Amino acid sequence: MRTSNRIRPLIYLIIFVIFGLIGYWMPLVGDDLNWWSAWGTHYFSSGTFLTYDGRYLGDLLVILMTHSKLISFCIYGSCAALITYLVNLISRILFQRDYQVIGAILMAIGLLLAPKDVFRQIWGWHAGFANYVPSIIFPLFFIYLICAYYDQPNKKINFSRSTSLLILLAAILSQFLAEHITLLNCFNDFLLLIFFSAVILVLNFSKNIFGGFL
Repeated sequence: MRTSNRIRPLIYLIIFVIFGLIGYWMPLVGDDLNWWSAWGTHYFSSGTFLTYDGRYLGDLLVILMTHSKLISFCIYGSCAALITYLVNLISRILFQRDYQVIGAILMAIGLLLAPKDVFRQIWGWHAGFANYVPSIIFPLFFIYLICAYYDQPNKKINFSRSTSLLILLAAILSQFLAEHITLLNCFNDFLLLIFFSAVILVLNFSKNIFGGFL
């Protein structure tokens, strides 16, 4: 167990680096070139975002990634490592086994071995990645909450004030990535309200709905 605890951070670091390099080395293709151009540079300052697609956070991410390879490295790596970590947390609760090292390796391999068309649409260009990969993180967090507390719905969930504020901020920001994720988050909120009565979840629901309208 101690060996596993020492290896675990290294595995996530390796995942961060591998996927970070994918983002770093990924050439600009398709819509990436538009976001890299003057149109993308002045996307927010010119007010274009007000009548475009409503994916404010996703658009901001793709603009940053098309203009900085370092930012691409950090965002690609962080998202892959965080998705792997959340999936491992969920699997540990569901199967009552702590196989995070093996699970992280298998999850990373699964992400890398996605079908060619799927890989191309998600990891193969910054515009697709910015809207579809970061957007899955918050729904995974929802699933983790349900898995962690589904058998004890009356248990009070205590979050620190800073943690609560971060969750509420994430609830709003997650609505500005992709339309289907906006709907999914609102649907998940209804599920959470069925399971829990904690104030934090009621507030989280209101922020997702608020973000959805925006």
